[in-house]
Amino acid sequence: MRTKTLELRIAETDTVDFNPLNIRQENSEYLVGVRGCKSYLCISEAGMQAIRLLRGGLAVGVVNQRLADALGTARVTLVPLLEKLLAAGAIQSIGGQKLQRLGRLQDGPLMSMRPDRISWLFSKPAAAAYAILMGIALALLVFAPWPLLRPSQLAGMPYSVLATLCIVVALANAVKHEMAHALAAWSSGISTRFSIGHRFLFPVLQTDLTDLWVVDRKRRYIVYAAGMISDLLTLAVLVIAACCTAWLQSRKISWLPASQLITFFSVAFFVIASNILWQGNIFVRTDLYYILANALNCRNLHGDAAAYLRSIAGKLFIRHRGSGGATSAPPPFVIKAYAFVVVAGYTIVAILFVANMLTSLHALRSHSFGTLPAASFLRLNGGDRAVMIAIMIFILTWLAYSKGKELRRESIVYRILCAGEI
Repeated sequence: MRTKTLELRIAETDTVDFNPLNIRQENSEYLVGVRGCKSYLCISEAGMQAIRLLRGGLAVGVVNQRLADALGTARVTLVPLLEKLLAAGAIQSIGGQKLQRLGRLQDGPLMSMRPDRISWLFSKPAAAAYAILMGIALALLVFAPWPLLRPSQLAGMPYSVLATLCIVVALANAVKHEMAHALAAWSSGISTRFSIGHRFLFPVLQTDLTDLWVVDRKRRYIVYAAGMISDLLTLAVLVIAACCTAWLQSRKISWLPASQLITFFSVAFFVIASNILWQGNIFVRTDLYYILANALNCRNLHGDAAAYLRSIAGKLFIRHRGSGGATSAPPPFVIKAYAFVVVAGYTIVAILFVANMLTSLHALRSHSFGTLPAASFLRLNGGDRAVMIAIMIFILTWLAYSKGKELRRESIVYRILCAGEI
């Protein structure tokens, strides 16, 4: 991401015009942001009082003096608050001077839907129906014969067919997963934006839920968990459909392509189940990460952990240079613990990614996986090799595109030059 620094001169007589703000109070703090901008600020009571006065049309010098009187101090500076509000896109103009809009690349139009049209999807009767459906599927798995093919049976399929099925199911499920997040957000009156991106080395479809900060904290759990719940419901439907297909097959119904259907249900089941397990990789900000951060009331758990790791790296560098540095208060234990998870997760994933690529290249070169024990059952023909190459190119292209888009984004940092005491 490119950072652009702009200098802005502000006088005591200047007034501030704000963009429409989303504001929510949580405990003794306020969450302030602009609809559609990808950042929210955590503002203290004093900062919120200053925003109220500025929105009331008072000049910055008058607000500065009133705030100093209210706090019982000789001098108050509004510069840090104004710089944060400017960088977050909260301010439209100062002293009649229109400000440059944030240079962020838009990931797509904001989309929404009337909450009353979809609120029934998240009502108590709907939740009861979801629970019944998953209960039926669980009972079938426990008491009925296993209706799906096992992974060892699926491994006997041609690689090209298996890979194509997995990709189709994964993409369709990713769209459904993100739509579940969006519907849950729309039912809370929040607009969303869809985009493609990456989490470290994982290409992903994603839904921007930044404006979820203005929703009640308990309600956020529903939005964060909506994707995984939709995946669990999909698994339940697949199990029930597979059991029904197996029962019809036992009745010797000739027109039913039972074996093909069960193969498809099996592939879809394991692909979607693996997606649910993938949510456990909280170091790449999965759905479980947001649920955990919300439960711990850590609004920027990943960012705080990254800052902690940078501080450690900085201290090591300073020690290596042989000079001292300023000490800061240690972060909470939860930040340290999550930072350890991030380092361990990134290291393991990087090693596995390199090993996977080497394995794939070996397979392409030797037409099979040869003596590699983990995948010795695969034999690649010409079509299989073409599919494997296409998959590798697709993943690498997606990652390159997402990373390039991220690097092209611009953020604006304002440096205020004061003409007076503000």
